[in-house]
Amino acid sequence: MTWYSNDQLWGNSTVVYGSAGTCDSVGYRLSPDLYWQTNISSATGHGRCTVATFFSRPLSYSRTFRLPALNLGSILNDYVGIIDVRWG
Repeated sequence: MTWYSNDQLWGNSTVVYGSAGTCDSVGYRLSPDLYWQTNISSATGHGRCTVATFFSRPLSYSRTFRLPALNLGSILNDYVGIIDVRWG
């Protein structure tokens, strides 16, 4: 995945890779560091990583997106705790 600090896949970015290759139906659970927990606003997948569920920092809210996710919405914007990314 690539995470972006602004919506529309813009701003600071970082690329994260899974250690076992591209996504499958199980995929990966990602735990962003504190900077990215408070800065992710949009994201895109790579290879077979086409679906992602973003959880709020207290894990009380989640939303699933088909990637790319151009805008995470008002609840998840800059407030992401965990991301489950998979093939879908």
